[in-house]
Amino acid sequence: MTHSSEDELLGYALEVIASDKERAGIAAHLAMCSECRARLENLQKDIDIIGGVRPRQRVLRMPNPRPGEATTYAILKSAALIILGIFVGLGASNWAHREPEFVSSAYITLSPLTDSLKAYTVSDATDVSVHSYEQVLEQRK
Repeated sequence: MTHSSEDELLGYALEVIASDKERAGIAAHLAMCSECRARLENLQKDIDIIGGVRPRQRVLRMPNPRPGEATTYAILKSAALIILGIFVGLGASNWAHREPEFVSSAYITLSPLTDSLKAYTVSDATDVSVHSYEQVLEQRK
């Protein structure tokens, strides 16, 4: 005679065996086998002991939102993150705000064509007289 395994007896004791045929087979075997009945009784005592133990700490669980609420929460969280990002960006840009640099534009003075490098010297507009500028433009033509 084959004895029932521990898994089969545990499934029978916890009433988690799905098929009626398997449950009936284990019940018939338990009616004939005193060794398996003793093992089943020990398992039921263990289950009673384990079932009587209460945890010392309560486990907190987050409530599961309803399906429609999950979408609403996701949209609200996304909008909150976008708004937070905008405010952080504006705050950082105002914190690092610098005065704009004003650079006066440089003028190219065309000097006489005696030396090719001197033809493109950069200077202030104050050094160039109107008369010399007109001469250079006439030479270029």
